[in-house]
Amino acid sequence: MVRCMRAIKSYLIDNSKQKIYEFDSIRKLKEFAKKHHMKIKKSPLDDNVFYTEDFSEIPPVFSEIKD
Repeated sequence: MVRCMRAIKSYLIDNSKQKIYEFDSIRKLKEFAKKHHMKIKKSPLDDNVFYTEDFSEIPPVFSEIKD
């Protein structure tokens, strides 16, 4: 009996670069993220999709600026 196993791809969505990376496994995806110092989260919609955490910088408050 011949079994045909299809490889399940994993994807990383880089929000800061608006880019999608494809990997052969979740392990390889996580190694890539760690190597590039990316903080990632798993998508709530798909077990094989991850995305980088958004970050926002809060500008410093200047006393000279008035609303």
